Amino acid sequence: MVDCFICLGSNFQQIKYYDIAYQRLKEFFPLIKYAPSVETTPIGLNRTEPFINQVAHFKTDYSQDDVKSYLKKIEKECDRTDDDKSLEIIRMDIDLLIYGGCVLKQDDLKRSYIASGIEQLII
Repeated sequence: MVDCFICLGSNFQQIKYYDIAYQRLKEFFPLIKYAPSVETTPIGLNRTEPFINQVAHFKTDYSQDDVKSYLKKIEKECDRTDDDKSLEIIRMDIDLLIYGGCVLKQDDLKRSYIASGIEQLII
């Protein structure tokens, strides 16, 4: 089993899309644990609506590619489309930050809310 850390983020109808993501993540990773969600300001967007972000941890026997594929599937189930990108609407974004001991999103780990979320889940 390998440790995985992910980060979820949404700036549009957050309750609706977090509910879908939570349900689907629990089906695939039954022992998933979440750090508290945080409201953050957008980074690199003109759209000013705040994001809700949340870090989560789970253990899995699935390959890194399988985990990434499943996270993308959840994003699509949350109605994420290519058209939304141009409108800066993020219904649900789920990034695999760490798989096993491999850091996949080094820049994301520099964000205080992500570092804090990981720290809370390690304790």
